[in-house]
Amino acid sequence: MPLNVLIVDDEFPARQELSCIFEEITNITVVGECKNGEEAYQFASTHEVDAVFLDVHMRTPEEGLTAAAKLKQLSHSPKLVFTTGFSEFAVKAFELNAVDYVLKPYSKERLELTIERLTQEDPPVNPLSFDKTLGPVRMPVWHNNRLLILLPEEIFFVKSDQKRKAVLCTERGDFISNMPLKLIQRRLESSGFLRTHKSYLVNISKVREIVPWFNNTYVLVIDGCPVEDVPVAKHYIKEFNQAIGI
Repeated sequence: MPLNVLIVDDEFPARQELSCIFEEITNITVVGECKNGEEAYQFASTHEVDAVFLDVHMRTPEEGLTAAAKLKQLSHSPKLVFTTGFSEFAVKAFELNAVDYVLKPYSKERLELTIERLTQEDPPVNPLSFDKTLGPVRMPVWHNNRLLILLPEEIFFVKSDQKRKAVLCTERGDFISNMPLKLIQRRLESSGFLRTHKSYLVNISKVREIVPWFNNTYVLVIDGCPVEDVPVAKHYIKEFNQAIGI
Protein backbone atom coordinates (compact mmCIF):
# COMPACT_ATOMS: atom_id res chain seq x y z
CA MET A 1 0.00 0.00 0.00
CA PRO A 2 1.43 3.44 -0.94
CA LEU A 3 2.62 5.75 1.82
CA ASN A 4 0.60 8.98 1.85
CA VAL A 5 3.01 11.88 2.34
CA LEU A 6 2.44 15.55 3.13
CA ILE A 7 5.22 18.04 2.30
CA VAL A 8 5.49 21.18 4.45
CA ASP A 9 7.98 23.93 3.56
CA ASP A 10 7.63 27.68 3.12
CA GLU A 11 9.94 27.62 0.08
CA PHE A 12 8.25 26.52 -3.15
CA PRO A 13 11.52 25.26 -4.76
CA ALA A 14 12.14 23.03 -1.73
CA ARG A 15 8.64 21.55 -1.93
CA GLN A 16 9.03 21.04 -5.66
CA GLU A 17 12.41 19.34 -5.29
CA LEU A 18 11.12 16.94 -2.65
CA SER A 19 8.02 16.13 -4.69
CA CYS A 20 10.10 15.41 -7.80
CA ILE A 21 12.34 13.00 -5.89
CA PHE A 22 9.30 11.20 -4.47
CA GLU A 23 8.02 10.67 -8.02
CA GLU A 24 11.08 8.45 -8.57
CA ILE A 25 10.49 6.38 -5.43
CA THR A 26 7.93 3.58 -5.54
CA ASN A 27 5.03 3.29 -3.09
CA ILE A 28 5.00 7.01 -2.27
CA THR A 29 2.00 9.25 -2.91
CA VAL A 30 2.29 12.98 -2.25
CA VAL A 31 -1.23 13.83 -1.09
CA GLY A 32 -0.57 17.50 -0.40
CA GLU A 33 1.84 20.40 -0.04
CA CYS A 34 1.63 23.16 2.60
CA LYS A 35 3.70 26.28 3.17
CA ASN A 36 3.32 26.62 6.96
CA GLY A 37 2.43 24.75 10.12
CA GLU A 38 -1.19 25.92 10.31
CA GLU A 39 -1.94 24.68 6.80
CA ALA A 40 -0.27 21.36 7.63
CA TYR A 41 -2.39 20.84 10.75
CA GLN A 42 -5.62 21.66 8.89
CA PHE A 43 -4.72 19.35 6.01
CA ALA A 44 -3.70 16.43 8.25
CA SER A 45 -6.91 16.88 10.26
CA THR A 46 -9.07 16.25 7.20
CA HIS A 47 -6.99 13.90 5.05
CA GLU A 48 -5.36 10.51 5.41
CA VAL A 49 -1.68 11.28 5.94
CA ASP A 50 0.84 8.60 6.91
CA ALA A 51 3.93 10.81 7.14
CA VAL A 52 4.72 14.52 7.17
CA PHE A 53 8.01 15.83 5.76
CA LEU A 54 8.34 19.05 7.70
CA ASP A 55 10.75 21.98 7.46
CA VAL A 56 11.84 23.46 10.80
CA HIS A 57 12.53 27.10 9.94
CA MET A 58 9.54 28.68 8.21
CA ARG A 59 7.80 31.91 9.29
CA THR A 60 9.55 31.59 12.64
CA PRO A 61 12.83 29.77 13.42
CA GLU A 62 11.09 26.78 15.07
CA GLU A 63 7.65 26.78 13.44
CA GLY A 64 8.13 23.22 12.23
CA LEU A 65 8.72 21.97 15.77
CA THR A 66 5.58 23.74 17.00
CA ALA A 67 3.55 22.26 14.15
CA ALA A 68 4.94 18.79 14.87
CA ALA A 69 3.77 19.00 18.49
CA LYS A 70 0.23 19.84 17.29
CA LEU A 71 0.25 17.07 14.68
CA LYS A 72 1.10 14.56 17.40
CA GLN A 73 -2.16 15.45 19.16
CA LEU A 74 -4.27 14.21 16.25
CA SER A 75 -6.12 10.94 16.79
CA HIS A 76 -4.52 9.61 13.59
CA SER A 77 -1.13 11.21 14.23
CA PRO A 78 1.19 10.90 11.19
CA LYS A 79 4.85 9.95 11.46
CA LEU A 80 7.23 12.91 11.39
CA VAL A 81 10.31 13.55 9.28
CA PHE A 82 12.14 16.86 9.58
CA THR A 83 13.73 18.22 6.40
CA THR A 84 15.91 21.21 7.13
CA GLY A 85 19.18 22.99 6.48
CA PHE A 86 19.99 23.27 10.18
CA SER A 87 21.47 20.51 12.31
CA GLU A 88 20.97 21.98 15.78
CA PHE A 89 17.31 20.94 16.14
CA ALA A 90 18.01 17.19 15.98
CA VAL A 91 17.62 16.63 19.73
CA LYS A 92 14.28 18.47 19.78
CA ALA A 93 13.19 16.35 16.83
CA PHE A 94 14.12 13.25 18.81
CA GLU A 95 11.99 14.50 21.73
CA LEU A 96 9.04 14.70 19.32
CA ASN A 97 9.66 11.08 18.25
CA ALA A 98 10.63 12.03 14.72
CA VAL A 99 11.42 9.06 12.52
CA ASP A 100 14.20 10.90 10.72
CA TYR A 101 16.01 14.22 10.36
CA VAL A 102 17.19 14.93 6.82
CA LEU A 103 19.53 17.80 6.00
CA LYS A 104 19.11 19.79 2.80
CA PRO A 105 20.05 19.47 0.00
CA TYR A 106 18.22 16.19 -0.49
CA SER A 107 19.32 13.13 -2.39
CA LYS A 108 17.22 10.24 -3.64
CA GLU A 109 19.43 7.74 -1.82
CA ARG A 110 19.05 9.55 1.51
CA LEU A 111 15.27 9.81 1.15
CA GLU A 112 15.01 6.12 0.24
CA LEU A 113 16.61 5.38 3.61
CA THR A 114 14.00 7.60 5.25
CA ILE A 115 11.17 5.76 3.50
CA GLU A 116 12.64 2.47 4.68
CA ARG A 117 12.56 3.76 8.26
CA LEU A 118 8.98 4.95 7.85
CA THR A 119 7.82 1.51 6.76
CA GLN A 120 9.37 -0.23 9.78
CA GLU A 121 6.94 -1.19 12.53
CA ASP A 122 9.19 0.35 15.18
CA PRO A 123 11.31 2.98 13.39
CA PRO A 124 14.39 4.24 15.25
CA VAL A 125 13.87 7.43 17.23
CA ASN A 126 17.40 8.01 18.41
CA PRO A 127 19.31 11.14 17.37
CA LEU A 128 22.36 8.95 16.73
CA SER A 129 20.37 7.18 14.02
CA PHE A 130 19.74 10.48 12.22
CA ASP A 131 21.89 11.75 9.38
CA LYS A 132 25.58 11.23 10.13
CA THR A 133 26.38 14.63 8.60
CA LEU A 134 24.73 16.58 11.42
CA GLY A 135 28.06 17.57 12.96
CA PRO A 136 29.67 20.24 10.73
CA VAL A 137 28.12 23.70 10.78
CA ARG A 138 26.73 24.72 7.41
CA MET A 139 24.70 27.70 6.23
CA PRO A 140 22.10 27.01 3.52
CA VAL A 141 21.03 29.96 1.36
CA TRP A 142 18.69 30.17 -1.62
CA HIS A 143 20.18 31.64 -4.80
CA ASN A 144 18.56 31.54 -8.26
CA ASN A 145 16.11 28.85 -7.11
CA ARG A 146 18.96 26.65 -5.89
CA LEU A 147 19.99 25.84 -2.34
CA LEU A 148 23.66 26.64 -1.80
CA ILE A 149 25.59 25.32 1.18
CA LEU A 150 28.12 27.76 2.66
CA LEU A 151 30.87 26.68 5.03
CA PRO A 152 31.78 29.04 7.91
CA GLU A 153 35.30 29.57 6.55
CA GLU A 154 33.82 31.00 3.33
CA ILE A 155 31.96 33.76 5.19
CA PHE A 156 33.67 37.10 5.87
CA PHE A 157 30.86 38.59 7.93
CA VAL A 158 27.08 38.75 8.22
CA LYS A 159 25.11 41.99 8.34
CA SER A 160 21.50 43.14 8.55
CA ASP A 161 20.44 45.33 5.65
CA GLN A 162 17.88 48.16 5.74
CA LYS A 163 15.05 45.65 5.29
CA ARG A 164 16.39 43.65 8.27
CA LYS A 165 17.39 40.78 6.02
CA ALA A 166 20.60 38.97 6.94
CA VAL A 167 23.25 39.27 4.22
CA LEU A 168 26.13 36.77 4.23
CA CYS A 169 29.21 38.33 2.64
CA THR A 170 31.40 35.55 1.28
CA GLU A 171 34.15 34.64 -1.16
CA ARG A 172 31.42 33.66 -3.64
CA GLY A 173 29.47 36.91 -3.29
CA ASP A 174 26.66 38.17 -1.08
CA PHE A 175 23.70 35.95 -0.19
CA ILE A 176 20.47 36.76 1.64
CA SER A 177 19.30 34.43 4.41
CA ASN A 178 15.79 34.10 5.84
CA MET A 179 17.28 33.56 9.29
CA PRO A 180 17.46 36.51 11.71
CA LEU A 181 20.94 37.69 12.65
CA LYS A 182 20.52 36.49 16.24
CA LEU A 183 19.86 32.92 15.13
CA ILE A 184 22.78 33.01 12.69
CA GLN A 185 24.99 34.21 15.55
CA ARG A 186 23.95 31.25 17.68
CA ARG A 187 24.69 28.92 14.80
CA LEU A 188 28.14 30.33 13.93
CA GLU A 189 29.55 31.21 17.37
CA SER A 190 31.29 27.85 17.67
CA SER A 191 33.05 28.54 14.34
CA GLY A 192 34.78 31.73 15.53
CA PHE A 193 32.14 34.35 14.73
CA LEU A 194 31.61 37.31 17.05
CA ARG A 195 28.94 40.00 17.26
CA THR A 196 30.61 43.41 16.87
CA HIS A 197 27.56 45.60 16.27
CA LYS A 198 23.78 45.27 16.44
CA SER A 199 23.90 44.78 12.67
CA TYR A 200 27.18 42.86 12.22
CA LEU A 201 28.59 39.42 12.95
CA VAL A 202 32.22 38.88 11.92
CA ASN A 203 34.45 35.88 11.27
CA ILE A 204 37.38 36.66 13.60
CA SER A 205 39.79 34.64 11.46
CA LYS A 206 39.14 37.06 8.56
CA VAL A 207 40.14 40.22 10.47
CA ARG A 208 43.35 41.65 8.95
CA GLU A 209 43.54 45.07 10.62
CA ILE A 210 41.94 46.81 13.59
CA VAL A 211 41.65 50.55 13.03
CA PRO A 212 40.89 52.80 16.06
CA TRP A 213 37.83 54.97 15.41
CA PHE A 214 35.70 57.61 17.12
CA ASN A 215 34.64 57.28 20.79
CA ASN A 216 37.00 54.36 21.50
CA THR A 217 35.47 52.13 18.83
CA TYR A 218 37.09 50.19 15.97
CA VAL A 219 36.71 49.56 12.29
CA LEU A 220 37.81 46.13 11.07
CA VAL A 221 39.53 45.58 7.74
CA ILE A 222 38.52 42.15 6.45
CA ASP A 223 41.01 39.97 4.60
CA GLY A 224 39.81 39.27 1.06
CA CYS A 225 36.98 41.81 1.26
CA PRO A 226 38.21 45.23 0.08
CA VAL A 227 34.71 46.63 -0.51
CA GLU A 228 33.42 47.01 3.04
CA ASP A 229 34.84 47.34 6.56
CA VAL A 230 33.10 46.11 9.70
CA PRO A 231 32.38 48.39 12.69
CA VAL A 232 32.88 47.43 16.32
CA ALA A 233 30.37 49.37 18.42
CA LYS A 234 31.30 50.60 21.90
CA HIS A 235 28.91 48.12 23.53
CA TYR A 236 30.88 45.21 22.01
CA ILE A 237 34.44 46.49 22.54
CA LYS A 238 35.17 44.55 25.75
CA GLU A 239 34.07 41.20 24.35
CA PHE A 240 35.93 41.87 21.10
CA ASN A 241 39.17 42.75 22.93
CA GLN A 242 38.93 39.54 24.96
CA ALA A 243 38.34 37.45 21.83
CA ILE A 244 41.29 39.02 20.00
CA GLY A 245 43.55 39.03 23.07
CA ILE A 246 44.24 42.76 23.37
